[in-house]
Amino acid sequence: MKKKTSFLLVCGMTLLILVACSEEKTPMDTDRDAYLAQVDEWRAMKNEKFRTSEKSPLLEKDKENFAGLPYFPVNPALRLKVTLKKLETPEPMDMLTSDGSPRKVLRYGYFTFIVDNKVQRLYAYKFINSSNDSLLFIPFRDSTSGEESYAGGRYLDVQEQADSNVYTLDFNMAYNPSCAYGRPEYICPVPPAENTLEVAIRAGEKKWH
Repeated sequence: MKKKTSFLLVCGMTLLILVACSEEKTPMDTDRDAYLAQVDEWRAMKNEKFRTSEKSPLLEKDKENFAGLPYFPVNPALRLKVTLKKLETPEPMDMLTSDGSPRKVLRYGYFTFIVDNKVQRLYAYKFINSSNDSLLFIPFRDSTSGEESYAGGRYLDVQEQADSNVYTLDFNMAYNPSCAYGRPEYICPVPPAENTLEVAIRAGEKKWH
């Protein structure tokens, strides 16, 4: 039971922050200053949650002098308009977690985009038996993983849209798994090999310590 509860906490707190801060705030035509302010607002709210929440993934010793999570500079060029290519039949699969156990997911579709003049692809997944069946979960690694960013990869979340397949994929919102901060009770999905990017994504959250 503890493992199941811990797994649900992996994305839960961050997802709540994302929804609270991003609702109706991410049109592609948002001007630069307003967009930068929105990202700063989201990061400040997340820092406050990490500092004060009982469910914070930070170790107690790290809360004492917590000055905020480390981030790459905001890069509006890595805020992409992309099209979701849904699979004709979503494919059930096991996604490994940080303790080696599998988590049942559906490979739901994929996004194709260009970074550094290279075509990249990321698959989006849905958790089976999730309370949020509209969540598209996008775990990934890139060439910064293990150096500038967390070795276990980072995550993006988007809410599925009923009326459009066009989405905003904003790597400035990429966040670390909760198990990146040292608390052993957290269990985190591991990005599948198919979601390893060939390029450096210097946007979003950096590695912790």
